[in-house]
Amino acid sequence: MSATTKPMKRQPPLTVFIERARCPFCGECNLHTRRSTQGGDGSISRNTQCRACKKVFIVVVE
Repeated sequence: MSATTKPMKRQPPLTVFIERARCPFCGECNLHTRRSTQGGDGSISRNTQCRACKKVFIVVVE
């Protein structure tokens, strides 16, 4: 006896549009881009540091 399963429906990726990036740790807008890299799909990844709390994170611009 074989079990049949429904194919999973593919959900589109979550997209959030923002006017200005904020630090995900403290919410500050005063950011410093340390390095940018171009992705193969046309996106840009920015290695960013918050000037207020000094945490480092990545901002992806599509």
